[in-house]
Amino acid sequence: MKTSVIILLIGIFSINSTNAEKLSNLYAPQNQYHIALDELEFWNEKLEKSSNAIFTIKKANALMHLFTIDADIQNVIEAEYILEDQLLNYKPAGSGIYRTLSQAKIKQHKFCEALDLLMEAETLGDDLYLTESLLFDVYFELGDDAQCAYYLDKLARRKGFDFYIRQARWSDSKGELDEAIRLLEYSKQFISDNDWFKQSWLFSNLADFYGHQGNIEKSYEHYKKALELNPTDWYSLKGLAWIQYSGNRDNEAALKILESISSEFEIPSVSMLKYNIFREAGDFAEAEKLRLQLIETLNKEEYYSAYSNYLFDLLISDKQNLVAIHNILDQTMRDHTSAGQYARLVQYHKLSGNDDLAREIATNYVLDQTFEPDPLMRIYESLESDSESAKEIKILLKESAYELGPHVVQK
Repeated sequence: MKTSVIILLIGIFSINSTNAEKLSNLYAPQNQYHIALDELEFWNEKLEKSSNAIFTIKKANALMHLFTIDADIQNVIEAEYILEDQLLNYKPAGSGIYRTLSQAKIKQHKFCEALDLLMEAETLGDDLYLTESLLFDVYFELGDDAQCAYYLDKLARRKGFDFYIRQARWSDSKGELDEAIRLLEYSKQFISDNDWFKQSWLFSNLADFYGHQGNIEKSYEHYKKALELNPTDWYSLKGLAWIQYSGNRDNEAALKILESISSEFEIPSVSMLKYNIFREAGDFAEAEKLRLQLIETLNKEEYYSAYSNYLFDLLISDKQNLVAIHNILDQTMRDHTSAGQYARLVQYHKLSGNDDLAREIATNYVLDQTFEPDPLMRIYESLESDSESAKEIKILLKESAYELGPHVVQK
């Protein structure tokens, strides 16, 4: 997005602190949260009476539904455990358990393990369209363009919501943001009027894309639409905080919105944004306090896949953390090989003093593999400053100031 466009939009559109307080009041998760807890308790009671595989899958889905509200990764880890135990002790009659377990793996960024499960589901052959949708998702995260194209072509047989949202992701990854937005807008017609969850999901994703485009006003409108449909949507509320922080440069208003989320649930991505706001605002004491709290919370081996990117960013500035960073990367590169992960590997080798290796990895595994500003920002310092690649990336990063955020722009 162009910086000049952002400045123009900020001039005609802003959310002041009073409005931010009103927005924070939109977040009233108690009802949905307790409904999700009741759903979980219902399936727990069923399983006490019978170890039925269907009940196990239903409980796992209930745990993952709870995760969408409270972002507690332990819910997903428990779902993973009970499904793996089910597979260990009983031969499945269909592919459903493999798909559900793969979704638990995906939520933890264990994409290679998810792929193995989906291959089993594909072999069984029932509900193949659902399996193929998830196979696209996993290959997309693994950066396998050939397989993505193969499964997208299969999904095109049914030109419905599942196809168009994935085609939109594919277009965005190729730098075709306007086309991605068009496809997401087009997919609205395939959502039923009473499917508020899917509508809310679509509005929050459109808000993200409009933000990347630099259309802050439309981004704001769509986050608010998502929240009106689903008040438990902390992700959209965090998006509104990002508009305050990166668009309006109003740290106070952004923190008010984020605190309204933190007062209900401890969500790592929310805490990370608060950390970056404190850092950018020069409140280094508060930033360091939050950084240490986050490291203590997230530095668990079972969390490495889900939270490796956060841990990496909290540790990468200090050479004393090289061993810890290596251990995190060693595990996560087995779970998730992508341009973004290779970009972090570049940063690790740069910090280690292996400049030539860092540049080689950046050239072979990141350059021309992604249009996303975050991984390109991570490899920028490893490139020759006068190279064409470095010059092109510098232009792109300046154009992506809103998306990257003031803490990165300041750096």
